[in-house]
Amino acid sequence: MLVVVERGTGEVIWSRTLPFGQAGQHAARLASDGRVTLFVNNEWCGDELCSSLVELDPITGEQLWSWRPERPSDFHSLITGWVERQPSGNYLVSWSRGAGSFEAFELTREGEIVWRWSRPSGLEDGELYKFFFRISRVPWSRVETAMELF
Repeated sequence: MLVVVERGTGEVIWSRTLPFGQAGQHAARLASDGRVTLFVNNEWCGDELCSSLVELDPITGEQLWSWRPERPSDFHSLITGWVERQPSGNYLVSWSRGAGSFEAFELTREGEIVWRWSRPSGLEDGELYKFFFRISRVPWSRVETAMELF
């Protein structure tokens, strides 16, 4: 379900139940054209669980775009994940398997991975969980400014 809440009062001013049976959707982002992107966890892809990315029209509920990997086991996050459409039309995605394994990538609308960064599994002594939640694109000029501080 997508919900818009008035911050000052907590009143629900708009809501929509999604017409497709996806559970675990989160990280809803409203783009400038009114479309909403979602990261979906724990969806059945054949006989195994996977995650998927979805873009929909929040007024009609119509699914306008979606992406799943060819092998469902290559993209399954239990509880985290983020997708955000970029001005270029590509999607910036981050997710975690838990146990210290993180991944981020940029995806074209056609499903081509432009670049990928990953951290292999592994927890340090005493760590129970380690998750990577969200990635953001930052203009290089801001990076240069931040580097001047160090």
